[in-house]
Amino acid sequence: MPEQGRIGDRLVTRGLLSRSLAETIAVETVIANTRFGSVAASSGRVPEADVLRVLAHQTGVPAVDLPAVAVPRAALDKVPHAVAKQHVVLPLAEDGDNLLLAMANPRDQKTIDEIGFATGLKVRPHVALHLRLLDAIAKAYANRSEVYEGPRAKGAKPGALVLVVDVPAAPPVSAALSASDPIEFEIDLTDEPLELVSGASPPRHGPATAVTAAATAAPAPRLSDTPAAAAVTVGRKVILVVDDEPEIQTLVVEALKSLGHELVAATRGAEALQLVKNRRPDLIILDAMLPEVHGFEICRKVKESKRFGSTPVLMVSAIYRGWRIAEDIKALYGVDSFLEKPFRINELRRQTEALLAKTPLKVSDDQLNREAVSQYDAGVKAYQANDHATAFKALRAAETIEPFSAKIQFMLGRVLEQQGRAFQAIYHYERAIELDQSLFAATKNLALLYQAKGFRNKAVEMWERCLKAAPTAEIQEQIKQHLVSIL
Repeated sequence: MPEQGRIGDRLVTRGLLSRSLAETIAVETVIANTRFGSVAASSGRVPEADVLRVLAHQTGVPAVDLPAVAVPRAALDKVPHAVAKQHVVLPLAEDGDNLLLAMANPRDQKTIDEIGFATGLKVRPHVALHLRLLDAIAKAYANRSEVYEGPRAKGAKPGALVLVVDVPAAPPVSAALSASDPIEFEIDLTDEPLELVSGASPPRHGPATAVTAAATAAPAPRLSDTPAAAAVTVGRKVILVVDDEPEIQTLVVEALKSLGHELVAATRGAEALQLVKNRRPDLIILDAMLPEVHGFEICRKVKESKRFGSTPVLMVSAIYRGWRIAEDIKALYGVDSFLEKPFRINELRRQTEALLAKTPLKVSDDQLNREAVSQYDAGVKAYQANDHATAFKALRAAETIEPFSAKIQFMLGRVLEQQGRAFQAIYHYERAIELDQSLFAATKNLALLYQAKGFRNKAVEMWERCLKAAPTAEIQEQIKQHLVSIL
């Protein structure tokens, strides 16, 4: 959890300021219209690194030393100058599907969500001193070269961050908590069959396949192990309605019942992912803002997939409004149609019928299953041979067919971690856990990476989840002791 209390109190508690001096700085902060930490550091009363360390502990995210950072122009282009200035944020680097963002207030979730929507990237907030941010924003956007270098960034690698964190070191290397060999003690998913979509309709809310002791001993699937797709009945179609507001969800379902199709519903992002995979809907009516996984992320994964890519998506939102927003959403995420809340029932029905009319006939999944298994097996084999570039290429090919496979996401995370691409590994471990919350291997690796990168709050959350899912009492005790050291 974030450390409670004002930063001045934290500095006093740590012996970095006297109480009387803290009160003086508080007055100067009001006069200067800035933040306490900026005045404490800029006046020389507290070393800047100490202020950043306390900020990192207080906010639970890593602090970034802005004067030592080199920011590539490509990162700056992700956020317009006016937006950066208004919200006091500075894009630092783009890393795969992630945008590293310096913020004066990393708890401003609204700004994080809006920038994530506008860029199509997962925003990773970092805290920075308010005055440093204002200075860096002005200079970085005025700079016309390909890289903006802070005053102490001479020769720094563009996008490489100089971080100040205040979180205990990762656990000692052991069979239980080693990041370098992440599967010494948990289930080795490289030996487990890849879960595949079958044309047959499973139970409506069927959970993700559980990992069992028997499954760990099973070899990688042979072609004959892949389930054949059942024939799909033409006529009555499946509509998936995803909205976290029960009243809106009920309204949509009731409004569409008269069309005669099967309606299934979800209230959370992770549940929606499972239903897309298990029920193969002919149309997805999707709220933009959802718990766990945003509607935009679900839509992007659906549209990038060979298996699901032709499934039409009707996005619904009360937050993002206007025709320009609608066009941006369509271009950025592949949304087929957009509907603003509140909407007219007749318009909902009209758009639903129009999109269903365009839905292509479903065909056998057999060929796609063969291709997915082949690419997955090739990726695992290359990973085991330490050929990480080949492994990544094969696993990404498998992902385009099976974007909702927890095992593919987990293996992508492992490959990227071995390549030193930490934020991209974090992204795929997060996707794996969204798809299968029982995946201890991904949860543990994610906890280690969060901790290594200074995301204290996220690390604590993942270690707590590991504690509940630990496979042995010995590992549970090790995790418990480590959690105590963090908290």
